[in-house]
Amino acid sequence: MTMETALLHLGCLEFAINEHLQEGALLNLNEIHTLFAPSNWLPVPTEELCHQAYMNMRPALALATKLITSKEMMNWWMHALYGNLSRHKKSGRIYLADDYRELDTKQAKLEVDAKFSEVAEKIRFYWMPPVCIDRKESLAGMASYSPYDVMSHLDEAQFPTDHSETGRFLPTIGLDVQFLHHLVHSPGTPALSHGSNLRLQFYIAIVLVHELAHVIWMMVSWKHSIEPYFYLNDDMPEAGYSWENHVFGCHVSPYPFDRERIGPVCSSSFDEIAAFPSIYIPQPMAWVRMWFLEETWKDLHAHRAKMQPTVHHKLPDCYQGVFFADRYSRRANIWVRVLYKDRKAYAVQGSKVLDQEAESGKLAVAIRLGTVPPKQSLAKWFEITRVRDVQRAKERGWPDEEFHVGRSRDYELSCYDGKGTPLGDDDT
Repeated sequence: MTMETALLHLGCLEFAINEHLQEGALLNLNEIHTLFAPSNWLPVPTEELCHQAYMNMRPALALATKLITSKEMMNWWMHALYGNLSRHKKSGRIYLADDYRELDTKQAKLEVDAKFSEVAEKIRFYWMPPVCIDRKESLAGMASYSPYDVMSHLDEAQFPTDHSETGRFLPTIGLDVQFLHHLVHSPGTPALSHGSNLRLQFYIAIVLVHELAHVIWMMVSWKHSIEPYFYLNDDMPEAGYSWENHVFGCHVSPYPFDRERIGPVCSSSFDEIAAFPSIYIPQPMAWVRMWFLEETWKDLHAHRAKMQPTVHHKLPDCYQGVFFADRYSRRANIWVRVLYKDRKAYAVQGSKVLDQEAESGKLAVAIRLGTVPPKQSLAKWFEITRVRDVQRAKERGWPDEEFHVGRSRDYELSCYDGKGTPLGDDDT
C-alpha cells in the first residue's frame, strides 16, 4: 500500500462523499478583520495575481480573524499585552509574569482589540521570495519591525537590523511564496482537491497568527531585542510558538509542504519541529474541518476538548492510532518515513538515502521495522528507537550533521542560549 493510499484510507487527506461541507456551514467570508484588508497586501508580483490569491485565501483570513478576536482565544494576547517582564531565579529564564489586569477580561479584550486595530493601520503583507529564506530551515512566514528590517534579511551588512534606523513601527509580514503557488493556478493546471485546499487554508491562518504574535510583542515592547518566555513552561522564548502552544498544545502544520504536495496536517511537540529523526501524528480531515465551521465558533467552549490535536508525548500507553516515525533500515542503509497503525508498520516511503541506488529497496523494509511493544508508551518507544537507529546509521557512514534532536538549530543560535541559563542584564 502506498503512503497516499494509506492516508486516504485513514481520512487524513480527503473527505468521504457524504462528508463534503455545505457552503452555509463554513465561516462567513465577509467577516474578515480590517488588519487583513486587501489594501494591506503589497501588489507583488502583480496586482492581478495578488487579488486572485487574496480572494482564494479568504477562508484562511476568516479563520485567522476568529483566532485573534474570539473571546475564548484572548488569554494569550492579554498576557502578551499585560505580562510583567521577570527573571526566574532557578532557571534564569526571562519570562512574562501574570498581571492582575489580565483578570478583567472584558476591559483586557477591549484593549487587545484596540491594539489589533492600531496594527491594521500600519501593517503590510507580502509574498516572501526565496532569496529572503537564507536559513537552513524553511520559513513559512517572517515578521519584521519595518520594511527596513525586511531589507536586512537580504543584505545585513548594508541594512543592519537596528530599530533606531527605521524611525517608526511599520510591521511587515512575509509569507512563503509557495502559498502563492498553491493559491493561484496557472491555466491548464489542476485545481487543488477539497482536502488539500482546506489544509492550505488552515496552514496560512496559523502562519499569519503566529507572525502576528511577534508583531504584537514588537509593538508592546520594541526595546527588548530578545523575546521572553511568554509563559514560564514554554519550550522556547518565541512568541509564535508560545501562541501555538497556548491554542493547540503543540505545533501543527502540513507535512510535507512544498510546490508538489500539501501533506496531512501533523502535530508534533516543539522539540520535534526541526529534529531528525522525528515523530509526528497526522490529524484526520474531520479535525481540520472543525476549525472552519460556524457551529464550532458559536460554542467554542463545548468543542474545545475535540479541538486539541493528538500529540505523541501525551498519549496513553494503550494508544492504537496512527503516527509517523522516521526509521532507519540497516539492511538497505536508508531512512524511511513509516506510517504506523495499531502499533504496526502500515505504509512507508523514502526519506533520506546515502546511495540513490538504495532507493529501489525502500518498500521492502517496512515489514522489518518492527512493532511498538503493547504496554510501552509511544514517547518511550521512540526515545529508545531513535538512539538505536541513529547509532546504526552512523556505523554505516551517515555523518553526524544529518541528525538533530531537540530545538531548532536556528533558535539555539539566534533567539536564546538553548539551555535555560541566565541571559545578560542588557536583555532585560
